[in-house]
This record gives sequence, C-alpha cells and structure tokens, in this order.
Amino acid sequence: MNYNFTGKIEISSKSPKILGHGDQGTVFKIGESAFKTYNANAQRKSDDKEVAIRLSRLNLKYFVTPYSLRFDSKKNLIGFKMRLLKKGTKEKLTNMDICDVVKNIEGIRKETKIISDNGIIFYDLQPHNVVITENGIEVYDFSAYGISNSPSATSSNDSEIDTLFGSLLLTTEMPDIDSISLYDAIYSDYKKGECSTIEEYYDKTISSGSIREYVLQKKKK
Repeated sequence: MNYNFTGKIEISSKSPKILGHGDQGTVFKIGESAFKTYNANAQRKSDDKEVAIRLSRLNLKYFVTPYSLRFDSKKNLIGFKMRLLKKGTKEKLTNMDICDVVKNIEGIRKETKIISDNGIIFYDLQPHNVVITENGIEVYDFSAYGISNSPSATSSNDSEIDTLFGSLLLTTEMPDIDSISLYDAIYSDYKKGECSTIEEYYDKTISSGSIREYVLQKKKK
C-alpha cells in the first residue's frame, strides 16, 4: 500500500502509532496531533479538497477540523493534521446526563449553522462519526461532507443532526432494545410533537437522568 508523505510532517524515526485505517487512508499519531494520509489509489469525492480548505478556516469546538493541509505537486489534497481525541468516562451519549446531552447538541447545532453558512453539506452522518471525549460530544471525519450552494443545505444539515442524535446513534448504542420500540420512544415521538430540534425535545421531555434510563422507564409503562 502506498502513502503520500510530503515535506516536513515531523514523523520520528520510530514507526508512528496507527489510530485508524479505512478505505480512504490511515490516521497516525504524530506528536500531540493526528495525521491522516490518503491511500494513493483511494476513491474520493471530487470536492473533498474544497471541504478541507473551508473547514480549516473555521474555529470549531464540537466538529474536528483539519489543519496543516498537505498537497502534492498537482495540488491534490493528500493529508492533513487534526486534534487528537481522548475518550471520556462516559463513552456513550445515551449514558450521559441529559443536561450535558442538550448542552452539547445545542453547541453542535450552532456550529452546524456555521458550517452550512460556509457552503458545506452533510451527506450521510453516521454513529461512527461521533465520539464522547473529555470535552463532550465531538463529530469527526468529514469524508461524508460536500460542497453545496443549495438554499436547502441548512435545513438538510439540521435534519442530519436530528437523525443522528435522535435515532441512528441511539440504535447503535442500545442494541439490547428493539430498534422499532426505541424509534417510537424517541424519534417518532419527537417528529409528532412541536419541538423544532431534537435537543429541544430532550430538554422538554426528559427531566433528569440519561436517555437510556428514560427509554427503559418508558418501556415499563
């Protein structure tokens, strides 16, 4: 497998620790940063370079953004650095206190607007794009992002956030609960109500405890 390393990326003489590997490339731990290098023959979206450039200009807390972008001689994006993520004690959103869940998703929502305003659209956010760190909920891996000038991009991005934190992530984190029952208990109930966002729904519906505790208690009724 070929990797495109160029210039000075501060790799030590020892083999760097691999943090993750996928179809697109490999993520290494380089010092106190993570460095992703794309596989030479990886299939990638045509606008991933522009997405990376736009994201690198944004100062975001909840979304992991790239910096120190690396390009080859043809100005193709071949790698970038990003901050390291350190998992917290609560490794599942469904185990977090609901107040923390609401606060974090509110922050993610505000940053989603910033991302939308910069012409970036989420195509397919998935549970593996989310990690619970020492700093709270963080969203990473922008391989599912694209560039869009559509006026509906903002509402589309908001819908992706609602679906991710109101359905997809919950089903992944709670496989012991029937997915249909879980969907009915949270997301279907949310869509039937008057709340405009999933975090507003959580804030008004779950008074205390965690999402898991709420769903289990609801099942008993």
